[in-house]
Amino acid sequence: MMTWPAAAIALGHDIGHTPFGHAGERFLNDVYHARTGRFFAHNVQSVRVLDVTYGRNLALQTLDGVICHNGEFEQQVFETSSLAGFDEFDRGVEECWEKGGPAIAHLRPMTLEGCVVRVSDIIAYVGKDRQDAIRAGLCTEKSFDDGLGGAYNAWALGAFVADVVENSLGKPRIEMSEEGFAEMRRAKRENYEKIYGASEVNGDFSRGVSELFSLLYDHELEALRAGDEAAAIFRHHIEPLGRHLAPYGRTYDWKSDPDLAVVDFISSMTDDYFMATCSRLFPKARELFPRRGYFEGIRP
Repeated sequence: MMTWPAAAIALGHDIGHTPFGHAGERFLNDVYHARTGRFFAHNVQSVRVLDVTYGRNLALQTLDGVICHNGEFEQQVFETSSLAGFDEFDRGVEECWEKGGPAIAHLRPMTLEGCVVRVSDIIAYVGKDRQDAIRAGLCTEKSFDDGLGGAYNAWALGAFVADVVENSLGKPRIEMSEEGFAEMRRAKRENYEKIYGASEVNGDFSRGVSELFSLLYDHELEALRAGDEAAAIFRHHIEPLGRHLAPYGRTYDWKSDPDLAVVDFISSMTDDYFMATCSRLFPKARELFPRRGYFEGIRP
């Protein structure tokens, strides 16, 4: 049974993620940084959504676990930090906005529950990304060196979880064996070589989507500056947030930082919403995102 801090951290950890996953995160960071000098990261945005935008009454331990969850920074041993209060936490969040990756790379959870979610993040995606890539046709069952193909996901979940439990039991830290950690790093490296590096989000498609992030950012920023209340950023973002916050006597202060309001809106989009929006606004998007139906050539 999962303890409440671990469950809350796990439920909220990716709530600030962008459309198109880590590629979208990079694209949004590029345009936001070029215009403001600040940095966007999905884990920091998750904290903003929970703590600032929606103003949820969450414990420090939960917010700390959310911002520290990134499985992209793999470690063999996870030891807790000495974080003691909200003032220190808020300074750390601001440093992430100001410095980006270097500040995020040094984050450590203050609780063992946060450490569990962090190691679970990489355990969850290292096998699932392979499984998804095979289903999407980016590679085949025979593409991977271990010979397990898509079955690696089930193997990884069992093997890595058992490894973490066996090597952490009774210790004041979360730890993997040298062998388990080496295998995790090998699998992640192979994913980069055979999935992420070979997928369309790193080729011509990537350049097209990156340009759309920039175009959409400018479009939404202009809508805010013009006060165009018929625009989607008002109808689908600012107005619903206002209705949500009103019973609590709070408002969404988009006027003080319109760039951040645009970031809030774009990072909240699903892939489908992003594609639909761009296809409506920009002719080049209609070439990049051809409309596909579920039942072309067949009868539902």
